[in-house]
Amino acid sequence: MKLILKFDEGCSQPVAWCEVCNTEITDAALAMVYWRFEDYDKALHAPLLVHKSCMSAYHSLDQEYLCSMELTSYLVFLLDNVGLKGAEFIAAKRNAGLISTLRSTL
Repeated sequence: MKLILKFDEGCSQPVAWCEVCNTEITDAALAMVYWRFEDYDKALHAPLLVHKSCMSAYHSLDQEYLCSMELTSYLVFLLDNVGLKGAEFIAAKRNAGLISTLRSTL
């Protein structure tokens, strides 16, 4: 899974990256997370982020990666698993907004 930093307009920003077309995922509703069914016996494994529109261009992925989840759902699980919920989530969202505001004034 590629969660990377993109340098743009003098700032680094975290972005999600499609493993098939090698471009930024800008709408979570239009992306999926895939992982290998065989990896369930491993403690840790890396899923793939893929645009839904890229799936037809990459047929072999369906055979290798049998499990999938909408990226929107995956992100909710991720936030919960790192303890970012309730008041902590609201504070983090507010802080991110402040960073965005500061970036636009540079």
